[in-house]
Amino acid sequence: MQLLAIDQGNTRTKLGLFDGGTRRQTAAFSTQKAATANDLEQAIFTRSGFPRDVHIGLCTVAPETLPAWEALAARVGCRLTVLTGASPTPLTNAYATPRTLGPDRLLAAVAAADAAGAPVISISLGTAMVVDAVSADRKYLGGMIAPGIGLAERALVRGTSALRAVTWRRPAEAIGGSTEESLVSGWFYHSLGSLRGMISATRKALGANAPLVLTGGWAKQIAPHLDGVALVDQYLVLRGIALTLK
Repeated sequence: MQLLAIDQGNTRTKLGLFDGGTRRQTAAFSTQKAATANDLEQAIFTRSGFPRDVHIGLCTVAPETLPAWEALAARVGCRLTVLTGASPTPLTNAYATPRTLGPDRLLAAVAAADAAGAPVISISLGTAMVVDAVSADRKYLGGMIAPGIGLAERALVRGTSALRAVTWRRPAEAIGGSTEESLVSGWFYHSLGSLRGMISATRKALGANAPLVLTGGWAKQIAPHLDGVALVDQYLVLRGIALTLK
């Protein structure tokens, strides 16, 4: 049976159809945490056109949506496997509190280790900035969580009266000569400085110059500014689901 891997994040829900371990089809839509089983059925099977005779592997950071997913599976007649931070995976889980672990972090690490070997650092750049570590003996160790790149900028703009949103980009000069230029420079170097610091500390803890595997909405923009990027994959969590449920 084909596997429909679903990665439900805070902002976007990504889907990938796998057949024999090969990804055949993908789609994405905005996450609606109040969605009903009917809403999900329309989004997945009607608008996105996925087959109904599938095994659904679900990774969600919004547990309040689980009743709708369970109702969908019962309605369509699909097998549903809900993956959690405590689910068995190809990695040994050394996290101290696996039941509090976001499954997307664990599954991204599974895919990162499969793609780039171990040790490896898995980085998710979405609503949050997440840096996770897999040791040389293929143990998922945990990592760091910080405000995401876009979230930090939006918080600054919302929390002030005179500052306006800008586009994330490399500044022409490090020292901004206007308020807009100062925001562009500050956001750019703050983002990279924070992330590079997290990566450096993680590599030091691992005792290795581990490669980086990136995913998330900011991954493509940030990757050229980091050293040691082995892979950028927007569907990293989907790959982790497929590897875990194969």
